[in-house]
Amino acid sequence: MGAPNLTTMLGLGSKPADRETAISRKYIYAPWIGSAAYLHTIYKPADDAALVQNSNELSIPHIWQDFLRVQNGAHIYHVVSILGAIDPRQPMRRTPDDAGPFRIISSNREAKLSPTGEWLEIGVYSYSGARVLLHRLNHSVKAVDRPVKKDLASWADIDTWLRSELDRLSVLFNPEGRLLVDERLTEPSSDADV
Repeated sequence: MGAPNLTTMLGLGSKPADRETAISRKYIYAPWIGSAAYLHTIYKPADDAALVQNSNELSIPHIWQDFLRVQNGAHIYHVVSILGAIDPRQPMRRTPDDAGPFRIISSNREAKLSPTGEWLEIGVYSYSGARVLLHRLNHSVKAVDRPVKKDLASWADIDTWLRSELDRLSVLFNPEGRLLVDERLTEPSSDADV
């Protein structure tokens, strides 16, 4: 089975990007979010050297390295950001066309997660900053509320997390990408446990 491909999972596989940059493909222009906003931004595969450097520093499991080789992070539904492997010496890009994914090294440092511990932060939900954590050994995934570190939801593996969350989020937006419900409902909950 290969690494999950977000473009395919979102049903965008045969659709050309609405905007393509050197590092990303952007889908569904959403000016009501911001003048340069798109509902989905999927970053192109990770640079091999940056992936090796990030993996060595954080003990990134091979299953997540494989994911980053397909897409080096993403912003999905403007709700969940998937972290990418970026050379930590590379300056942060500030313009909408070349801004990269949130950095996996920086996020794990900020979360004070051990670089060789049980959990690796791989994403973040925008509403409250809930963290998405990957278990380094059994590859289960969980969402943890940032302020109180309470588990919000858990999934058996990466594929289950992505598929169930994309299905859940897809019904919260209309085809143009406008949110149909209260923003609080974009957060995962224990109802999502699979």
